[in-house]
Amino acid sequence: MPRPSLERLLLAEASSGVGTFEFDLASGQWRLSPYAAVLFGFTPQSAPDSFAEWERNIVAVDVPKLHAAETAAKNT
Repeated sequence: MPRPSLERLLLAEASSGVGTFEFDLASGQWRLSPYAAVLFGFTPQSAPDSFAEWERNIVAVDVPKLHAAETAAKNT
């Protein structure tokens, strides 16, 4: 069962129309909330965890920005 704080976060995401995600620089894997998956056109169970798969569902002009942010984060 989710912790109460996680439960509240998931409820807030669903009611506000936003989702959260994080990118693990060491593994190169994405972790996302169930609602974030839905926003990108996936089910929570089928959301990919590699950036290459996510790129196809990200607005094209944002992809270079994400690559730049990843590079900057790796260099800090």
